[in-house]
Amino acid sequence: MRHRIGFLVALLVCLLCYEGRGLPAQSDKSIDWKYVFTIRRVKHYYDPASVSRSKGIGSVRVKQVYEPTDSSDWDNSVRGITENRRRAGYDVKGYESYDHSVSVFEFDCSELKIRTPEFVDYDSKDHVLGKMVIADPSWLVASAPAGTEYLMPLFSIACGIKPDQINKCAKPTENCTSEECKTKKAVVVGQSYTVPGLKLQLLDKNTGEPVVARSVRIAYMWQWLTEPGQGDYVLAWNSDSYLTNCITNKDGVVEVAEFTVEPRGWSLVKAANEQPRFEYIVVNYEMPSHDILQKCYLSRFIHKEELDRCNEEGNCTIVLKNSCK
Repeated sequence: MRHRIGFLVALLVCLLCYEGRGLPAQSDKSIDWKYVFTIRRVKHYYDPASVSRSKGIGSVRVKQVYEPTDSSDWDNSVRGITENRRRAGYDVKGYESYDHSVSVFEFDCSELKIRTPEFVDYDSKDHVLGKMVIADPSWLVASAPAGTEYLMPLFSIACGIKPDQINKCAKPTENCTSEECKTKKAVVVGQSYTVPGLKLQLLDKNTGEPVVARSVRIAYMWQWLTEPGQGDYVLAWNSDSYLTNCITNKDGVVEVAEFTVEPRGWSLVKAANEQPRFEYIVVNYEMPSHDILQKCYLSRFIHKEELDRCNEEGNCTIVLKNSCK
């Protein structure tokens, strides 16, 4: 099944694969499959009862049924699947009666990443032909445009996020990097700063096309004085932040709500009478790469002065046009 093989080959990267009795094979006929989409003539259905979420990981069982153009196309596809298994050293008994496959898809709900720990092949009578369980599957990222066609709806289902909410960044949470921030109560508070709502768009510099279904992480950075440093002239600062993340939509856009940063400090150093202060935000964003296993992240600093101009103009739309290719 050449189309199916092409669809799954990128997902079969693992440290250890084996065929056997991993997760229990559930009877296909006992499942109320719901249609999701078709890509490359492969229809995809999901099992609503299989959806589960734990520790930021969403899981869903997916049925894949190939729709051939004619009997010759189907025969070629079955031969392809059989040959693929034979080369990998797996049993091919009964594969002349191959009908469809069922896979378990797991998603990292904080980023659009996927791994597939289980694949099961069935014949037309719902008998299990073969199973492949991946003991330690690698996380892979979506590869636009084809990848996002199937990952976005399944991501929404598995993670319980509405499709039109995927690009809305969550409320930022504190991200302590200093030991003082992690373990002690702040002893000084600086002037708060309200970062305006932002609309960020990712575009591919080479094509001008939106960069779809990519992770964007935003850090709201503040600094606090730890000690005077060398003498009274060189000040030593430490940084802590708030973090949020979201995923670009079909237009390559993420939306960030207004957020007020409360800079705090854990030292009463009085050199130069410096108080904790908000400095800038850092946008770390993912761009497509040549290699599906190789991530490419870029950064854009947005300083307080630029944010002040946004506030004055009443519009904070920033286009990030770049490329890793």
